[in-house]
Amino acid sequence: MALSPHALSRALPAVPFALALVGLMAWSGTPGARRRPRRSSAILLAGGAALGLALPLALVESEDGGAVAHLVSRTANPAYFSYHTVACAAVSKDVRDFLQRYPELLPELPLHAATTRLAPCSSSAG
Repeated sequence: MALSPHALSRALPAVPFALALVGLMAWSGTPGARRRPRRSSAILLAGGAALGLALPLALVESEDGGAVAHLVSRTANPAYFSYHTVACAAVSKDVRDFLQRYPELLPELPLHAATTRLAPCSSSAG
């Protein structure tokens, strides 16, 4: 399955961050980094944390509308955060009643807030 040139060009903002992470890891093995391990550790942790945050944001930037629009739409969408949606819903105001009626409510709950009933385990003695 080949990626389209358009898909590759949308991922380009993440390439410098990925290369910087690889460069940071490569630098950590150099004699200069090994001579001063405390300083090198601090540089690796700070650089890794910053680049580790920047890389996923750069990848999300390739989504339609950019990173901010994508993250806001995901956050505001009850399908992604349905646990919170159900917790704030009127159906769960009385926790005791909600838990007692939970098996009845399952089919009506959003995807991530609903669990399925498990089939009984069949154990075979062997």
